[in-house]
Amino acid sequence: MKRINKIAYLLTPINQKKIEELCAVITEKCEDPLGWEQLTKISGFTHSELIALFQTYKQTTPMAFIKNARRLKL
Repeated sequence: MKRINKIAYLLTPINQKKIEELCAVITEKCEDPLGWEQLTKISGFTHSELIALFQTYKQTTPMAFIKNARRLKL
């Protein structure tokens, strides 16, 4: 039950915009080394918050999004 409440708390238009902005940064810098430390620093979200938000808004994980961005850039 706590997980559902936490995810519901994260689902805001502002957070959705932040995820879209993070995705733009990832797409632009996908050839650079991008790990959890960089993603949390750029976004301001924790590791678990990023996973929940990406799964909700992008239906994928942050790392899978990075891998796909790199594949598309080739």
